[in-house]
Amino acid sequence: MRSCIYVFCFALIASSVLLAADVKATPSDMTILRNDITYDVKADGTFTMEKYEVLRVNNAQAVAQRSQIPFKYSATLQELTVIEAYTTDTNGKRYAVTPEKIRDQSSMPSAGGLAFDDTRVKTIVFPSVEQGSTLTLHVRKVQKKPLFPGHFSMLDVAYASWDIDSEQITVRAPASMPLFADVIGFQGGRVETTEPGMQQWRWLLKNTLASVTEMGSISEIDFSPRVALTSFANYEAAGAAYRDRAKPMAAISPAVQNLADTLTIGIPDKRAQAEAI
Repeated sequence: MRSCIYVFCFALIASSVLLAADVKATPSDMTILRNDITYDVKADGTFTMEKYEVLRVNNAQAVAQRSQIPFKYSATLQELTVIEAYTTDTNGKRYAVTPEKIRDQSSMPSAGGLAFDDTRVKTIVFPSVEQGSTLTLHVRKVQKKPLFPGHFSMLDVAYASWDIDSEQITVRAPASMPLFADVIGFQGGRVETTEPGMQQWRWLLKNTLASVTEMGSISEIDFSPRVALTSFANYEAAGAAYRDRAKPMAAISPAVQNLADTLTIGIPDKRAQAEAI
């Protein structure tokens, strides 16, 4: 029995070594040549995010899968603008993304109408994409109404399945806003700024190679380099902010109370009242 266990353990270790070798040898479909993300945050929790990204298409599979890049946004809370987008071929010729190639559609849950969801998807359709092409995009997202007034949160993930040459994240916010960071893989933190009444944070990721996600693995977000920044000190603070926003909406209006009173006339039992309502 013990010998069987040894054999099993040896086989498991050997397969792990082989898998690691395969991971190192597996090329990335895409390479992020440059990804600069900047947040300008206001005291009320609104912010502007700008993203300038340059990606290289490394193989035919990426041509089919990555020539359209979607961006989600809330139609009620946010505005999303594509400032510029274009393809550059291996000879240096540029092909601009024209306005009709930027599609603005409802997300699948919104289109289905099964629940309230104002999420929309703006998809950039890049022209003349082939192996070796680079895709350049510059987008701006404005949070015109904060999800929680006076609070700010962000999460940016550098997905481990792609090669990344350079990724930089910068956050500028009022000095009076407390911010708490959880960072994996990136280098950086709070930096000095000459702008009065402001604080600035900056993180950088350089020259990381792609890895392969194992079948049945946890979410790629859980093991990829990432930066999370929030004004919430802990989960209790986040829960309190949610409660403060939700509580007024849960209040019973006079019309609803009158209807409930009408439906339960002559019904003293609480369970029967609930069934009647």
